[in-house]
Amino acid sequence: VLDNNINANVVYTSAQQFTEDYFLSTSTKKGRENIEEFYNHYRSADLLLVDDIQFLEGKTGTQEEFFKVFDYLHENNKQIVITSDRVANELKLMARLKSRFNWGMIADIKVPDKELRVNILKRKLSFLLNNPKDIPIEILEIIAELFPNNIRDLEGAIRRYVTYCVSLDIPFTVDNIQVALGSIIPKNIESVSKTR
Repeated sequence: VLDNNINANVVYTSAQQFTEDYFLSTSTKKGRENIEEFYNHYRSADLLLVDDIQFLEGKTGTQEEFFKVFDYLHENNKQIVITSDRVANELKLMARLKSRFNWGMIADIKVPDKELRVNILKRKLSFLLNNPKDIPIEILEIIAELFPNNIRDLEGAIRRYVTYCVSLDIPFTVDNIQVALGSIIPKNIESVSKTR
């Protein structure tokens, strides 16, 4: 969006932050001034990105306010991107919110395969090391096997491994995976050597 329009106002928030912003805007002495500030912030978005919308479940008042923001942005041809751990119909939200979520394009993002996880690790290395090729592909493949379900865990693991080896000035070896990542390796994996 910013590549196409440097002046675009991109607003990123989580559903939890949206809830907190709404709560704070209605619970302080400034009253009407704060709620206007809340509306102005969210309604000024050219693109509104909301993460983990499922956290609005059970929060009827916040759902109502999100509905108002959503409708305002939609009526003004703004873009809205929402993430959730479930499809809209499975969320316990107001029916009119769910129906609006279904207006747009739905992309079901699956767990990445091993090849994609290795490529994610390679890309992450380019930010962590001057020479990412110092780490053998075998190391990346093992870490990709150890953390198959969550990209944040995967990225955290490579960062931890690199930091451990660099700070102790030790080589990037398979044996050092177990030492560096032992406490965060999922419990169902007996040892790093068995992932080879």
